[in-house]
Amino acid sequence: MHQFTIEDLKKLLEDAPEVKKEDLGVNPSPQGEDSEGWPIPAPLETLETNLPSWHTGIVPPAIEDFAIGLARQLAISPTAPAMVALGGISAILAHRGVEIYPNPNNPTHKEVPVLWVVLIGDPGSGKTPTLESATQPLWDIEDELAKENQRALEEYEAQLAKWAATPKGKRGEKPTPPPAQSLVEGDATPQALAIALTENLGVAVVLDELKGLLLSWSRDDRAEGRTLFLSSYYGQRHKVRRVVRGISYLERPQIVLLTGIQPGPWYELVAADAFSANRDTDGFLERITPILMEPKQPEKDPPPLDEKVLERYRDFIRGLWEGGVPTRLTPDSKALSTRQNVGPPL
Repeated sequence: MHQFTIEDLKKLLEDAPEVKKEDLGVNPSPQGEDSEGWPIPAPLETLETNLPSWHTGIVPPAIEDFAIGLARQLAISPTAPAMVALGGISAILAHRGVEIYPNPNNPTHKEVPVLWVVLIGDPGSGKTPTLESATQPLWDIEDELAKENQRALEEYEAQLAKWAATPKGKRGEKPTPPPAQSLVEGDATPQALAIALTENLGVAVVLDELKGLLLSWSRDDRAEGRTLFLSSYYGQRHKVRRVVRGISYLERPQIVLLTGIQPGPWYELVAADAFSANRDTDGFLERITPILMEPKQPEKDPPPLDEKVLERYRDFIRGLWEGGVPTRLTPDSKALSTRQNVGPPL
């Protein structure tokens, strides 16, 4: 395949025949016309289009009922809560270090079920309550892990004190500190994540704003964060250099990202990534699943979210946490995956 350079493309444009407005049947623009009579493009942030309607039956009933109920309460599309809920499932799978082998005939082909979900919406569009409600079961698990960590630490300190009080000739092996279990992280610095991922195979990073995370990577002491996230998207080996403890070697880290951002900063990020002359094509933004917070006409008195629906959703997430998870595709899902990968004929 021929690889075009920027100069090649410029030459193609320069040699292209002139196209006149009347040749295209261009519709009038609300912004008016420029000096040559061409319609002035509308700003990207004003672009409006109808999103596809929500389709039922594509997620488990516990998630679907929760998403529809929360969406009705917040006057948004169910897509946002459903995707954050799927991100929560992704976090549990990441914590367990799940690797999926989609092709039984190729044992070297593996995938990790990591999702990066970003809700895009103005202030008041429902980003924060969606993130809080959909990730609450994860935080409930995190609270329990914190208590388990505290009990384990107290037991370790008691064993250490007993070991230290024993005469040197009669001491056994020195007790080692227990690992700090974690499922959810709010500190996305590479140093903090290195500690968490040294003791856990995967974690979910839940942030209110994506922009702050990206801006933090412009600092020299946090620039490594971007490469850590990229490595974790595929569960690839990664080394993090820490000031105090040296190098942390992460064998197969997985980081799930659940966050939000306002439309203006999002468009700026996309434009900077796509059109920068010095673009670093690391594909970070391409790995994000962006969800536009589509507002709906609010009901006058929307009913509260049914407690039974909430309980089923929590039980569903809890069941995944406490039970086993599959690592290979079922015949039905394998057929669906193959059909989607092949795609329609061109």
